[in-house]
Amino acid sequence: MDSLNSMVSKLSATGIYSLNEDSNVYSELKAYAEGLDVLVSELEVMLRECFFSTAEDYGLERAERLWGNVHNDMDTEKRRQMLLARSSFGAGDFTLEGTEKLMKILGISGAVFEYPALQRISVDVSDDDYSEGQRIWIISQLRALLPAHLDVDVVFSGLDWNQVDSKNLTFEEMENRALTWEEIDLL
Repeated sequence: MDSLNSMVSKLSATGIYSLNEDSNVYSELKAYAEGLDVLVSELEVMLRECFFSTAEDYGLERAERLWGNVHNDMDTEKRRQMLLARSSFGAGDFTLEGTEKLMKILGISGAVFEYPALQRISVDVSDDDYSEGQRIWIISQLRALLPAHLDVDVVFSGLDWNQVDSKNLTFEEMENRALTWEEIDLL
């Protein structure tokens, strides 16, 4: 119901005013309604933008800026999902599954490898071709969000150390081959 109809229906119940369309009171209410409708419209937009699940514009951008990166290149639904996931990340999520969840939150794909004895994890995000700026952002976000006591290696090369390890080569055997990093990638 628009402002004019709302005011007319509420005032007609009192029986005090003449509210037919040619009355002065009706004309005044119509003028008030013009201004109120603009405010109501703006309030509806503000309310929509306050919640991740309904935001479409500046509400999404504001939250993304808070967490470090605006994703205007993504569709609205993907941005909403990332923000909802990011806000659901909690203290109990510092597990392998939680780290994988964190990668989804950040909008990156890849694999996580744990090395508990070394208190180290390796995050391989080589599935996509990331720019230098994106790489810096990914590294900073992972280091900021993962526990500080863990050493985090972020790998963009496509090198899978598990595959290298599966060759069962000693360091001396690897060194004797005199391979470059690019050649090790292809091993």
